[in-house]
Amino acid sequence: MNKEFPSESALIADLKTTFPGLHVRPVREFGKDYRDWIGVWTGGHGDMSDGLPIFNHLRYYGDSDDPADGSYDGGVHDGFTAWIKARGWYIENYDGETMFIIPIAYAKQG
Repeated sequence: MNKEFPSESALIADLKTTFPGLHVRPVREFGKDYRDWIGVWTGGHGDMSDGLPIFNHLRYYGDSDDPADGSYDGGVHDGFTAWIKARGWYIENYDGETMFIIPIAYAKQG
């Protein structure tokens, strides 16, 4: 493992503790094309401390403009994005409902 990457196991533990309802699996389990990747694949249900969902797919698809729906960028709660980034990770949308959390260094290489 490249030493510049943050710890995948620490991220998984932090995600499971902080967001217990969130689906969290190593990205290498997503399929053979990702077997050498470091990171997590996630999506589905999970809530932020403000009670809003981590992922708002209506915001991703542009179907909700209600300010009460919270602040989302690409369907991801801004607070979750900040939480991920503070730990050295980057979140990217795979297919609208599946998200990859990968090292920021991966994102900079692409």
